[in-house]
Amino acid sequence: MFTRMLRSAAVCLWLPLPVLAAPVEIEIDPADSELEVILLLLGVGDSDTSPLAGTVVIDLDGTPPTGQLTILDVHLRATEKIEHSLTFGLPGVLTQSTDGLEINAAEPGMPSAPAVFDGAMFDILHLDVELAGTGSHDASGLVCTVLQGEGINCEGTTNLAALGDVVVPDIRGVLAVEGEEVTVTLFFDVEVPYEGLGSLVLSGRAAGVGTLPDLKCAGDCDGSGEVDFNDLVAMLFEFGPGQDAACDPDATGEVDFNDLVSALFLFGPCS
Repeated sequence: MFTRMLRSAAVCLWLPLPVLAAPVEIEIDPADSELEVILLLLGVGDSDTSPLAGTVVIDLDGTPPTGQLTILDVHLRATEKIEHSLTFGLPGVLTQSTDGLEINAAEPGMPSAPAVFDGAMFDILHLDVELAGTGSHDASGLVCTVLQGEGINCEGTTNLAALGDVVVPDIRGVLAVEGEEVTVTLFFDVEVPYEGLGSLVLSGRAAGVGTLPDLKCAGDCDGSGEVDFNDLVAMLFEFGPGQDAACDPDATGEVDFNDLVSALFLFGPCS
């Protein structure tokens, strides 16, 4: 028995403990983030950009190049008014603007499909979001006449929230973890039908930094704020798969003898 304990202890000494699954809030940096919005109508397009701000909450299970990531919440907002102008080569103009444009998770707290790290990169397929903000347009001259011929009103206002859920088909990302600092950059593209006025194409880059929560309490099975003999006893009652992560300091998904050995090397107060 003692020989087996020494062997297990040697494994724990030489193999780094994986990072426990942990939600991390990423504060999006407007200086390094941008949203491009393209208005497409009758084969003609115009684009405008705005810095992006907001937050993204991710859940990490491991760190690159191993492990996976899910998105728990998204709240992005354009910090500037989006404005478009289309002429179609005719006298007159169509102007369109969007105030308070936001991109929010349709179900905050509901995890996205997990993305396995490919080096530092990851790819999340399918994320349901909702838009917020108010769009308005006004057309004049022959441009108005052409729009009327297509059954489009020359002026109007659109509540973007009324467009319903929007599916972002693919979010590409890069993640880096250095110490407790987590840096994430997300790239996404989605086309949204714009209530009788063609469509809006949203292309974004959202980059920001967050801080890992304190993970030094791995092994604090009884939640006392320190790892001690009582935690070893508590682990004995948690033996088996799918238990509390704090009772599974080697993060294998199962509380077993190796967790008891791992906890021995974590003895002391949480800090």
